[in-house]
Amino acid sequence: MKKRNRVLDIIIIIFIIGMSLLVFFEFETILGHFRPVSGSSLDETSTKIVREVAITPTGTPDITKTQKAAPDFQLKTLDGTSQVLSDFLGKTVMINFWATWCPPCRAELPLFERFADRYSEDFVILAINSGEELSDVQAFVDMYPYDLIFLLDPSNSAGTSYQVRGLPTSVFIDPEGFIQYIHIGQLDEQLLTLYLEELGIS
Repeated sequence: MKKRNRVLDIIIIIFIIGMSLLVFFEFETILGHFRPVSGSSLDETSTKIVREVAITPTGTPDITKTQKAAPDFQLKTLDGTSQVLSDFLGKTVMINFWATWCPPCRAELPLFERFADRYSEDFVILAINSGEELSDVQAFVDMYPYDLIFLLDPSNSAGTSYQVRGLPTSVFIDPEGFIQYIHIGQLDEQLLTLYLEELGIS
């Protein structure tokens, strides 16, 4: 009887040890997903480019083209007229997905205003508001009267077509209607200049 109890105790101990090791290794696996990658030299600016653009070891963007046809869309402007993307074939277009509640989105608009004015012959910026009503967007534009083409996308139909995963997102389209670059996050003057130079605008 004592031998049987001793064998049972040993089996229970082995089982407990095995389960402990299993839990430990599972925990290590899960924890590994949250550990930062060592040796990363990305600076704050370069980490903003998180899609379609590679980052070199020095932290500078190594831009590569996507060569995807830009999905066409028809959206309303603030005054109720329709605007179609394909109307701008022959010009470089930047689509900026934004919202009034998004601080980085709002911070970009003065920069976009300057670049739209500077390169008005060859470059068009379409500021597509994501998911808000006309009244909210109009109130913002009345407060900050930027001279940009503001479009309404209350149902996020265009955002879905372009697989927008976060705001702000900027999509650069060449004069032939192909998506060349996608930038997720806030743009600054240096980055915007870099994208436009890659598209032949300087």
